[in-house]
Amino acid sequence: MVESGNHNVDQLDGLSDGTTKLYMSKKDTPFVYFCAITASLLVFTGCSSIVWSSPVIPKLKSTNDVDNPLGKPISPFETSLITGLPSFVAILGNIIFAQVPNAVGRKNSLLLVSLGMMISLVVIAFGRHVYVYSAGLCFLFICVAGVYVVLPLYLSEISEPHNRGRILSLIGVLMPLGNLYGYVLGPLTSVRNFTLLLTLPLVIHSIVVYLVLPESPVYLISKNNIPAALVALISLRRNKNVVRINEDCRCIEYNLKSRENNNQSGLMALFKNKSVRRALLISLGINLTQQLSGVISILKFLAPIFNNVSSSFSGNNLAVMVAVIKFISFFLSTVLVEKCGRKPLLLISSFGSCISLFLIGIYFFLQNNDSNANIATLSWLPLSSVLLFNFMYALGIGTLSITVMNELFPVDVRAAGCAFVFTVCYLLGASQVFLFPLISEYYGVQYCIWSFSFFCFMGFTFMCFMLPETKGKSYADIQILLNRL
Repeated sequence: MVESGNHNVDQLDGLSDGTTKLYMSKKDTPFVYFCAITASLLVFTGCSSIVWSSPVIPKLKSTNDVDNPLGKPISPFETSLITGLPSFVAILGNIIFAQVPNAVGRKNSLLLVSLGMMISLVVIAFGRHVYVYSAGLCFLFICVAGVYVVLPLYLSEISEPHNRGRILSLIGVLMPLGNLYGYVLGPLTSVRNFTLLLTLPLVIHSIVVYLVLPESPVYLISKNNIPAALVALISLRRNKNVVRINEDCRCIEYNLKSRENNNQSGLMALFKNKSVRRALLISLGINLTQQLSGVISILKFLAPIFNNVSSSFSGNNLAVMVAVIKFISFFLSTVLVEKCGRKPLLLISSFGSCISLFLIGIYFFLQNNDSNANIATLSWLPLSSVLLFNFMYALGIGTLSITVMNELFPVDVRAAGCAFVFTVCYLLGASQVFLFPLISEYYGVQYCIWSFSFFCFMGFTFMCFMLPETKGKSYADIQILLNRL
């Protein structure tokens, strides 16, 4: 059915039987992981950008002109303008990049996002006013939002059912490394130099993606470019011979044509089919748990909050420890995801996050309502609890929410579905980030943190009853499973 007339396929046909057996004995080709890690450098810089405010805000609140490039301390409202407004504007990224991958391709979309992030970081680096910072961060967060639409789409389309969870989980491994990069460099460098250093991974990403990475074979087949799709499949699946590569190509063609026969496209397609509606509901539940867990607020304000805790650890030192803990947990999740499954890890993660956040809230409640100096003896409680929270968060809801969402949506509505989910989540998450410094200032940080704990418990309850296990299942099997729920 699929012709194999290009030169690379002909070369495979000429392999001897012994060479072919050896060629097929490899479980996975390292090149597909190289592609995944390189593409995921966007997440690395995105997560460095998310924590930009943690080391920078203390400097902007300083009266020291050497540390503060603005020349005067910023107010609580200006803090919200820098941290909250970009999170609201990021919603535009979901709207824009919902259609871009289908229009220009997955690979070109990755390059567009990278270029946009570099431009905005340069603007921020040379800014000398709160409004310049806010505008630059708004454009940056639009691009970062695009990362979470385009990147999982690309990774899910270069992977296979047996390694899809592991490859998508690589996004999670790069997240804490990006946090760590920002937490370490931020306190040690000026605001300008710190911001410029965030562009370095983007330069590497753009060069390698442009010169080395293949386009998504799913996208190429959707455009009827079968020869190019076969070349892409050969480079990504060098563990297979030409027969199996042609079978994979036919399978992708069949899945795309079966979805075309449903005459569904665009945003309305998310509501026309039972399995897609169910995928949308479950994806919203998981991703809202992630957003409303308060992780973004805690990351952004980690240093300012914990500088007020009586401890030998400063907020910046704690931030570095958090990034290391998250990397360990994200890596552990990547190892366990294909062994334990998605649902067990998500349930453990959401319940553990609920408990640890509740304990953090207790400490700040006692600190704000008890004048007893002995509260200093409990400084271990918030420090250990925030480390436990980040470990539990990274074990499941921080890693697997994107993985499961990209497994649930069929390919033709995946970009639109992810964009819709992220838009809803960003609206609520941005409201949370914007209100966090204001509520903390006037009512107490404990009430914010207890609300995060409550949302984690609600997410745990939702996933207990609604979340199916998708480990090892093909996209067709997952759609059948959703129709039965």
